[in-house]
Amino acid sequence: MNIIEKNANDAQQALRHLEERLKNALAPLKDIVGTQVEVSEGHCLQHGLFEQRRRTLQVLPHVQQETECPACLRAKIAALAKRIASERQQNQAQF
Repeated sequence: MNIIEKNANDAQQALRHLEERLKNALAPLKDIVGTQVEVSEGHCLQHGLFEQRRRTLQVLPHVQQETECPACLRAKIAALAKRIASERQQNQAQF
């Protein structure tokens, strides 16, 4: 695998990760044994208020995971997808 293919794979993996985070942020809450979820109003400097979820491990209360602003995630996904498409076009033009 050359550096161009590695970078393309890394970008695709990052895109899938962002899409998964957005899916989780918008999905109904799931009960996961050993965790507690707090739903609150998050504030995004760019997009305003959104429903933010914070999942905490009960055995390690300092370990928490928060959802991000869905609009920010969508913007990151769009920007990364655009970059991937642009790089793909550049790579095809080189060959």
